[in-house]
Amino acid sequence: MRRAQGWVCLAAMGMLSAASRPESPARVAGAKPSVILVVLDACRADRLSSMGYFRQTTPNLDRLAASGLLFTQHYSGSNGTITGVSQLLSSTLRPLPLISAPGAPPPPDENALTALPAVLADNGYRTALFAGHPYFHPRLAPVTRVFDFYSNVASLKPEGQKANLADVLDQFEPWLAAQHTPFFAYLHAMDTHFPHPLRARAPVFVDRRVRPSFANGAPPEQAANLGSPIERQYVSDLYDEDLHEADRAVGRLIGALSRLGRLENTVLVVTADHGEQLYEAGYAGHGGGIGNLPDTETHIPLVVSFGGELRPQRIDGMTRSIDVAPSILALAGASIPAWMMGNVLIRPNGSRWEFDPQGTSPFAPVFNQDRDPVRVALRFPRMKYFTRWSAAQPVALTGPAADEALVSVGDGDGVIPVDDPRFAEARQAWRRLTAMLSRPVGATDEALKRLRKRLRTLGYVSG
Repeated sequence: MRRAQGWVCLAAMGMLSAASRPESPARVAGAKPSVILVVLDACRADRLSSMGYFRQTTPNLDRLAASGLLFTQHYSGSNGTITGVSQLLSSTLRPLPLISAPGAPPPPDENALTALPAVLADNGYRTALFAGHPYFHPRLAPVTRVFDFYSNVASLKPEGQKANLADVLDQFEPWLAAQHTPFFAYLHAMDTHFPHPLRARAPVFVDRRVRPSFANGAPPEQAANLGSPIERQYVSDLYDEDLHEADRAVGRLIGALSRLGRLENTVLVVTADHGEQLYEAGYAGHGGGIGNLPDTETHIPLVVSFGGELRPQRIDGMTRSIDVAPSILALAGASIPAWMMGNVLIRPNGSRWEFDPQGTSPFAPVFNQDRDPVRVALRFPRMKYFTRWSAAQPVALTGPAADEALVSVGDGDGVIPVDDPRFAEARQAWRRLTAMLSRPVGATDEALKRLRKRLRTLGYVSG
């Protein structure tokens, strides 16, 4: 059990006024659902078989998607874990970090006070984090301290080995069996993140006859410049193998919920923090050093299931990672805080829930995980606009500082000239987004006062 003491609440994340936020739909008749959020680190949407991939990589996720919602055009707001996770849990495009990398200054504890687990705790949920990523170490991640229960699964693994979803479930399943009230559990697993060692189980997709020149499962810096098509395909096959193993663990999770009689009243969300390049442009990996924000790094899966409570549907409209937290709060019957910027993707319809078409967006903003000024891409359905943005000093829309570019998507990826009407459309969308990002970052004093009072009652804040 973890409780935070001596915290001071920070006015940090407000982006939208309460007046501009639509009311959260009321929970339909019945008990509050439990919620499990599974994040598969570096998981690409296009490698799911339900997304049309030529291999049967994800049969369990496919069945889950067939019984719920499959979002085919879902985008992370970043290409790295620190920003991606912070956006996901805070529902803000430029959030204060909730986790950090080893060697970096740890974020302030108060950054996590307005994250999704704290809001759900205020609404009567027991919360738990089962972290397979080393960035979730308590010294690095203030978000660990707003969960009622925290397990650092990564620390249980030998050095150099990943904590995959099966390892996370080893810790989660005993906790799950002991729960008797609505809970929110966040499971973060590393299956689809480098390195990709060949596992002991008989491979489904990997050709064992290949003898790569690099260390098996090498991280990107060791295998980034492979010239051999056979070796590049080998790395891609290893990725598919790890995704298949993660999917096997998803099936195990579904089975555990079914055996416990919890499946029908549990919202199960499977997504990612970002994607991964696999040599499509000569590189394998993700993050700030790449800078061109390709879809392979930002197009991520989103599958939402809720037993028989959710009308199954495949959604092809554009959605964003910041939409996940408000949608979870809506399903939990909780009010959505004014600082959250995402849309609600799900609405009640009689005794069931369904996808809300108003939740889709005309474009998805993606921020490169690098230093200020940050590289930004606006991903439209048929084009992608690039520019730069600075929190400290706004960057001009035109000229060298903005590093502007507009390219078409899906029809040859050609460069669109500045005098094309689509360029004006993209610039106008960026102006609207810039205006939103320029608003003061802070909830109202009254909202912060209520939040501080509620969290003090829950034991998260003292004084």
